[in-house]
Amino acid sequence: MTVEIASSPADSPPFPVELIVLEEDRWLVLSTDNRIRPVRQPVEVLIEDMQQDVPPDRGTVLVRGNRLLAIVHDLDQQPSTTPDIVRASLNRVFEYCEQHGVRTIAMQMIGHHHGHLTRADFIQLLGGIDKGSVNRIWLLEQPGKP
Repeated sequence: MTVEIASSPADSPPFPVELIVLEEDRWLVLSTDNRIRPVRQPVEVLIEDMQQDVPPDRGTVLVRGNRLLAIVHDLDQQPSTTPDIVRASLNRVFEYCEQHGVRTIAMQMIGHHHGHLTRADFIQLLGGIDKGSVNRIWLLEQPGKP
């Protein structure tokens, strides 16, 4: 099956998508925004929750509604990601899509968006992955990053 791949900025979608894939780190720092949200739990409960929190391994994917968070970075490591970790995460993205019949996705260039992989590195990794049910991929361009 031929997969259509389009590349454009986030404000210029080439087609509608069912799912968005974002590049993320183990502690979910990269996708946080700067809004302060009200806390509805006692401080003691928050501290206990944080002490028991275990970050996901690199290469895994977390589902957040119609978003997948590709966990590829460990900000305590240098480099924070590797091509093998990005490949593992991409495999899990497309396995999820196959299991859920997802055919069209938008995706940050995983490992390139926040990492040191070049655009060409990402394209090469993506080309070597079985895309299952996905037949259209919109690569989200990052302004100012070639």
